[in-house]
Amino acid sequence: MRHCRRYVIILAVACLCAVHSTLFANNLAVSSLSLTGMNSASDFILVKFNVSWENSWRTSIGPSNWDAAWVFVKFRVGDSNPILTGASSSTTTVTVSSTANLRAGMPVRVTSGTGAFAANTVISSITNSTQFVVSATPATPLSNASIECTRIWEHARLNDNGHTAPSGSSLDAGLLAPGTAFNATSNPALGVFLYRSSVGAGSNSFNNVQVRWNYGANGVADDAVISIRLFAVEMVYVPQGAFFVGSGGTDYHEWGSMTDGSKSFGPQGVSTSPQGRTSIPFRITGENAIDIDNVSGRLWGMSNDLSVNQNDRGHHMGNSTDAAVSLPAAFPKGFGAFYCMKYEMSQGQYRDYLNTLTYQQQTLFHFNGTPESGVGTKINASTWNYIEIRTPGNSTINTPAVYGADQSGNNIYDESNDGASLASTSGTYYNFASYLDWSGLRLMTELEYEKACRGTLSPVPNEYAWGTTNIVANTSITNRGSVNETATNGNFSGKSGTYNPNAESATTTTSTNPTRVGAFAGNATAREAAGAAYYGMMDMTGGHWEQVVNVARNEGRAYTGLHGDGSLSSTGHHNVTNWPSTPPYEGAGLRGGAWSSNWNNYMSYSVSGRNIGAFRTGVVQGENFWEVIGGRGVRTAQ
Repeated sequence: MRHCRRYVIILAVACLCAVHSTLFANNLAVSSLSLTGMNSASDFILVKFNVSWENSWRTSIGPSNWDAAWVFVKFRVGDSNPILTGASSSTTTVTVSSTANLRAGMPVRVTSGTGAFAANTVISSITNSTQFVVSATPATPLSNASIECTRIWEHARLNDNGHTAPSGSSLDAGLLAPGTAFNATSNPALGVFLYRSSVGAGSNSFNNVQVRWNYGANGVADDAVISIRLFAVEMVYVPQGAFFVGSGGTDYHEWGSMTDGSKSFGPQGVSTSPQGRTSIPFRITGENAIDIDNVSGRLWGMSNDLSVNQNDRGHHMGNSTDAAVSLPAAFPKGFGAFYCMKYEMSQGQYRDYLNTLTYQQQTLFHFNGTPESGVGTKINASTWNYIEIRTPGNSTINTPAVYGADQSGNNIYDESNDGASLASTSGTYYNFASYLDWSGLRLMTELEYEKACRGTLSPVPNEYAWGTTNIVANTSITNRGSVNETATNGNFSGKSGTYNPNAESATTTTSTNPTRVGAFAGNATAREAAGAAYYGMMDMTGGHWEQVVNVARNEGRAYTGLHGDGSLSSTGHHNVTNWPSTPPYEGAGLRGGAWSSNWNNYMSYSVSGRNIGAFRTGVVQGENFWEVIGGRGVRTAQ
């Protein structure tokens, strides 16, 4: 199995004519970022860079797939915060001498003169060259006031063609709405997939990649001063094809294995008890609507009512009256091709994401203090969280905090052993969903989760993501928390074993620490020893709990697979239509178990185990599950 690690950030500060860059890299490395080929007549410019990563692959047998880098660009206009003088207001309209360099979403504040904005006010829209609209009527009308507008990071709108893929590589643009017509403003490319163009394995080194940024579609002037950040996330291609959900075993609440009194459910399912029952797997053969009903050959579930049993946490499908329902055609079922993140979101990815948000947006993700808390304040109190405040923010002047990783505790941030490569403990659904919206990805459904793990193979009863029921003992961990952390595997011992192959544990039924994402794989590592899913994704059993959209709830079944557009609400929430969005987020759920799971209770953590296939957010957080909830995004292939 061929694997590498995940994430990189590069920063370049530039005019549209000349750039210099600073590199912040990990095993996935991006270098030599520059801007070239400016076309002021058509308002585009080329973002040029080199990219490399280790242990890449493309194969034409078995999974017949490849790994790729999802590359996207963020930009910020101006080299300092705009200061406007002589401002006046009428309701939410503000009049100034010039709106040059102002951007929708900028936080605003009055620095002198008459007037005051309501707390957390941002620019809603730019009306013309001298007027803009704000999100709330000023608490005190403005008159001859001075205003400071805080710069923000925005998502670059790329073209659907005009990119340059180096020799040996292929490049595909990822549209906001794949499969529909490109439009530079309403359906732009939010990033590109870069991957091997022919069969092979080993390290990639692609130089002089060029992607076309339509800066005019972002409303950026030819002479603007900008900052650019380029991000890359490792992904894995999952081809189109039929597959099974359910393993035919005794997995906890798997498809076709729950009972409501005397009713069995699942295609010809045989129910014996809440645990210890058998089922017949259900085959997904297309993206058409699927009937959910207690009829042989159909997918079946018991209840949509969380009040039935608080402990159930919604692992059922169906509705509260046990009537037949339909899973709509628009719900992503896993049959169609998609890309899936190779690893769970890492702490380094989460740190870099936080460092592009406004102060108010950062506030949403703080469970421990605020963004203006002192240096060293963690974003949450989890023992396994190493992301903390490096430079405090300031709510009065709308300055966001700067975050860093410091597992070593030496107050020197972002060293190679500071835990940035560990899976993120961001925890809550809205944290994770916001990250996916920001990166132009989308939520994975629980059907897609099973496809990613099992592929097109026939199910193995009670199997884990690596395709067997064996569990491996980790006998040693070296370079704990560093970018080159590795694990030594012991003997496989089947379900009687008590060890998690994707966490640091050698002697107990629950693991003691999460490990680096992908720590158990290498170029020649077999799937079982690496803990790898069929297509090559890592840690899908026993890393952190994987967040998915469930089939059990009306809110989940309404999901249509729309992608994030790269921007968030002013408060930091995702704003994508038909994503679970109303607390307690009953359309979301968890799959795959966590590094802290008790592996004696194996049935909850197998590929088809649905013990927490849907959940009431408050219940999960009340059990401190947020400390071990992670996730990975997906993207519909073009």
